[in-house]
Amino acid sequence: MKTIFLKRVSHMEKATFGVFIYKAIPFAVSLELPWRDNQINISCIPEGTYTLSKRDDRDAYEFHDVPGRTYIQLHLANLTAELEGCVAPGLSFEPFDGKIAVRGSKSAFRALESILDGKKNFRLKIIAPHRSEFIELP
Repeated sequence: MKTIFLKRVSHMEKATFGVFIYKAIPFAVSLELPWRDNQINISCIPEGTYTLSKRDDRDAYEFHDVPGRTYIQLHLANLTAELEGCVAPGLSFEPFDGKIAVRGSKSAFRALESILDGKKNFRLKIIAPHRSEFIELP
């Protein structure tokens, strides 16, 4: 099973930003909600290694075994308002209508699928620096 890394790189009050990496090469960025103690629907999930499986009904992969959480997905989205603890892939960070956003979500999702080469499952290892090492954005 392939392992992809999600390196969280910075955060602010309303969002967490990261970079997807496969075989030491970054290929996309990520947008998540901020860390709010793993609270349902308002927090990103804890660091760790998770197995994800492709959903047949939509462009999404579902996380398995997230402590205290269910129905967490990696799915198409551009804004944090479209996330309830999930992860949105993108090609770049770019404000949209004055809101925090990623652009190119569908293209980033297709890049992930290309790396997976038809496989329905993969491991995602989410890593982050210690909170004090994050770059705090205004």
